[in-house]
Amino acid sequence: MKIPNSVKIGNITYKVVRTNMPDETDKVVDGNIIYGKNVIRISNGFGEGSEYMEQVFLHECVHGMFEFMAIDRDNAIHSEDIIDRVSKAMHMFIKDNPAIFKDKLEVI
Repeated sequence: MKIPNSVKIGNITYKVVRTNMPDETDKVVDGNIIYGKNVIRISNGFGEGSEYMEQVFLHECVHGMFEFMAIDRDNAIHSEDIIDRVSKAMHMFIKDNPAIFKDKLEVI
């Protein structure tokens, strides 16, 4: 999976930035989405093409999707546990079914 320089979630385009410190207040965080600035920050502590980096990117995108759907951040469904489960399942689905995401899909 190629992590892009920007990604559109709903009506907002987020710039994707690789950085040594995704969250300036929490040094153990590997990714962060900053809604007001339309930025997704991903740690550059792992190599390009790392499955973990891909999962972190999707994790932050799911946060963006929940924000777009107006799911209150205080709602239990917007918990880190739920976001992590959804993003891991999405990552596995994308990795296990690459043909679905190609330009021309052969329909049976």
